[in-house]
Amino acid sequence: MSELSNQKQLIQEFLKEVKNKLPGWLKDNKSELQDVLSELETHIWEKSEEIAGAQEVQVHHIEQAIQAMGNSRDIAAEYKKRGTPKIWISKELFPAYLKTLGIVIGVIVGINIIGFIINVLENPGDNSVYSDLWSIFSASWGALFIVTVIFVALSVEGYLPEDFKKAKGRYQLKSIPSDKADTLEKLDRQWEEKRPKQVKPPLKRGELLVGGIIALIFGIIMLAQGPGISNYLGPEMSRWLQIAGLFTIIGGFIKVNQSIIDLTNYTAQRILIIMGTIVDLVFIPFLLKLGEAILSVPVVHALQVTDLEVYNAIGLAFKVVIGVSIFGTVIGTISNIYKVITLQMKFEEYFRYSEI
Repeated sequence: MSELSNQKQLIQEFLKEVKNKLPGWLKDNKSELQDVLSELETHIWEKSEEIAGAQEVQVHHIEQAIQAMGNSRDIAAEYKKRGTPKIWISKELFPAYLKTLGIVIGVIVGINIIGFIINVLENPGDNSVYSDLWSIFSASWGALFIVTVIFVALSVEGYLPEDFKKAKGRYQLKSIPSDKADTLEKLDRQWEEKRPKQVKPPLKRGELLVGGIIALIFGIIMLAQGPGISNYLGPEMSRWLQIAGLFTIIGGFIKVNQSIIDLTNYTAQRILIIMGTIVDLVFIPFLLKLGEAILSVPVVHALQVTDLEVYNAIGLAFKVVIGVSIFGTVIGTISNIYKVITLQMKFEEYFRYSEI
């Protein structure tokens, strides 16, 4: 291998090391990522020439230049210092943090109030207001912790609100002079003719984050049931609903982690997709138990004596719902397997067309 080839290989290895440590928002933007790597490469060559002086650049000059640039982790960390610091969450993400937290806690309070009202109507003499307040307090603290951890992680990685906006499907045309209106119109027509009907990224950061947060919200609600709700549902249904809440929280965490890490980190994304699929499949037996537990709800169970036909109809309806849910899980599993196999190819296709 020639001297020049050795030098280039050394630089490329260093750039690859830096690239692996860069934040996800930057690696999602291929053009900006290429600019950063090109700038680093240029800086290494310039520094090497400076070190070599009047001599011809050698491998050891490249090594000294790379060493002078610092650790790859420290270089990548500079690109995470993007938002304006505000406590632990960046100033830019803080409004979204407060809005998300308000929605989560509002839903928790609303669910508990409904449970309290149901409990009062069912058991007028049972005053469980302090228990309901404690349930709201504990669930809200759990929501505060989870949402805060998510937004702190996003802030540490340097994400801004615009990184979660939906990517435009239109190709970015090179800028041309304003007096070339005919050329622009012609290019626009060509774009419309060439434009594929559906070129979408296989993973979208915003959808993953929102889906994960919604799953966490419902998981917390199912797990931290207020006394009014648990009394209304009965011990068996309440227990299986809490198990379902635990699975929902795990699924939510997986989606949130997918949104935080680099979308084009194919290995990590595939692992998380597989983990989510396993969680869904493992939950199927518990889903069957949840369907059976509905018949143990005191109000429904009482129908076994007072109105057997309605009781059987409810049981049949929930069997259908559970059957549809299991069918959806199976379809989702097939879809996830396909996504794991084609993830890199789909992203490459998306980037290829979006850069035209």
